[in-house]
Amino acid sequence: MKYLMGVMMVSLPSDRKNRYMDKLDHLVKYHRFLSRWLAEPIGEPAEEDNYFRNHFSIYHSAQLLAEVISDVAAMIVKDLGHIVGDNYQNLEQLLNAGIIDRDETRMMNELNGLRNRIAHDYNGIIDKLALESIKKTKDVALAFYGKVEKWLSKH
Repeated sequence: MKYLMGVMMVSLPSDRKNRYMDKLDHLVKYHRFLSRWLAEPIGEPAEEDNYFRNHFSIYHSAQLLAEVISDVAAMIVKDLGHIVGDNYQNLEQLLNAGIIDRDETRMMNELNGLRNRIAHDYNGIIDKLALESIKKTKDVALAFYGKVEKWLSKH
């Protein structure tokens, strides 16, 4: 392993890079579904089946998007030779390594927090706020994709 400006440089085997690309392919797929479903009418609560199906589809896609980001962040932290922490700590380590910026870290933390609320249904979810948050944060996934691709090209 080499060090460049205090950051450990790793040479990743091709199977590890392939694992990253598999994860990133899923990220793009979830983002595509999420974007399409957010652009469609969600329906009214009186149309219970459509309303809940549409919300659950959006919520699950956002949850999966956040989970891919978390998985990839943990992989990078590990490959940098650091101790893998929780999702927030791992993103902070990527920030400190110069892989992502402060704004991206904040947006991914928000998406991760929303993922936690969706997964654990903390005191219910306020649909309007959740959908606004998803719309606001979903595109950070594509920025993250680009940053990871750039990082992979150097390793």
